[in-house]
Amino acid sequence: MEWKEELVVPVPKTPKPKGPEEFRRISLTSSFGTVLEVFLRDLLLQDTNHLIHDSQHGFRRGRSTVSALIYMTQSWYNAVNSVPKLDVHTAFIDFTRAFDTIDHGSLLHCLSHMGIRLDLWRCLSSYLSDRVQRVKWGMSISEARPVLAGTPQGVILSPTLFIIAMNSLDQGIPPSITPVKYADDLTNSEFLMASMPGLMQVALDKVNVWANSFCMSANAKKTKDMVISCRRSPVSPPPLTLNGEPVERVTSFKLLGIVISNDLTWGPHVEYTLTKYYNHRFGLDFRSARFPGVISADTMPGGGTTVFDDSGARNDLGWKHEYDLAKMVETMVTRLRKKYGK
Repeated sequence: MEWKEELVVPVPKTPKPKGPEEFRRISLTSSFGTVLEVFLRDLLLQDTNHLIHDSQHGFRRGRSTVSALIYMTQSWYNAVNSVPKLDVHTAFIDFTRAFDTIDHGSLLHCLSHMGIRLDLWRCLSSYLSDRVQRVKWGMSISEARPVLAGTPQGVILSPTLFIIAMNSLDQGIPPSITPVKYADDLTNSEFLMASMPGLMQVALDKVNVWANSFCMSANAKKTKDMVISCRRSPVSPPPLTLNGEPVERVTSFKLLGIVISNDLTWGPHVEYTLTKYYNHRFGLDFRSARFPGVISADTMPGGGTTVFDDSGARNDLGWKHEYDLAKMVETMVTRLRKKYGK
C-alpha cells in the first residue's frame, strides 16, 4: 500500500444500518505512512497547539468528553442557581459527515493563516492532494478512486487537522454565546434573563456560513435546542431555524454519552442507563418486563424478546404515565433475583 493510498473499511454506526450514511468509513494506510504521520502530527502541534481555542476538548492532551461535560454542566448549574437566577438556552449542533466532506483548500488556508512553517505546510499539502482510496466489503476490494475532500478517519494525523479546521469557527460566534466543541460536536450556550430574546439564531447563522465555507453542512433534523431552567416560568426564546428548517426544542438530550435534562436532574440519564443495562443483560424491556398487569416477552408462547406496549395495561389499572423510578428499580431487582436465584 502506497503513502497516499487508503483502504476504506465501512464500520456500521448502528446495529442494523439501512444505508451508506449509517456507516463510518475507517481508512487503513501503510505502516510507513503511519510512522510519517506521527512526525507530521508532532510538528504540527508544535506550531499550532498554543493557537487552538480552549473551547475544543477533542483530541487534545489533558482534555476529553469528561472535561467538556464538566465545563458545560458546571456553567449551567452556576447560572440557574445564581442571584438573580438565569436561564440557559443551548443549541446542540450536528454536522453531516464532517470528517468526510471538509474542503482541502479551506483547511490549507487555515494552516497558512496560523503561521506554520512553510516546509511543513508543503508536506501537508502534498499529503492531502492526489490521494486515492479503495473500499473493502467482505472479501471484495473496489477499484481505486480519487479522494477530493475530507480527512481520512482512523489515521493519526486526521484528528489534528480536523480540530485545526474547527478552530476558525469561534471567530464568527457572538461574544455572548459560549461554544464548546468535542471534535465535530458543537454546543452553543447563552444565559438569559426575563424576556431577553438572545442571539442564538445569529450564532446558528454564523455556524451555517462557516460550514458552507468548508463544504460542510449542518444537519437541521439532528440539531436540537433546549432551555435549561429551575424557575417556574422560564424564558421562551424565539424558535430557531437552520437552513430554512425549524430546529426542534427538546426537554432532554444525549450529549457525549450523558442524558442532559432541562432541569439538570439525573433522572433521565439514570433511566436511560438502567434501560440499556437490562435490555443488554436480560433481553427485557425495562418499563414493561415483570410489572403487574403487563405481559412480558418470556411468558408468551415461544418466548423471545419482543417488546410489548404496556400503555393499555397501565391505563386499565389506573396507572399514571409517569414512572416512579426508585420503585421500578426495586421491583425489577427483586423479581430478577427470584427468577435467577440470586
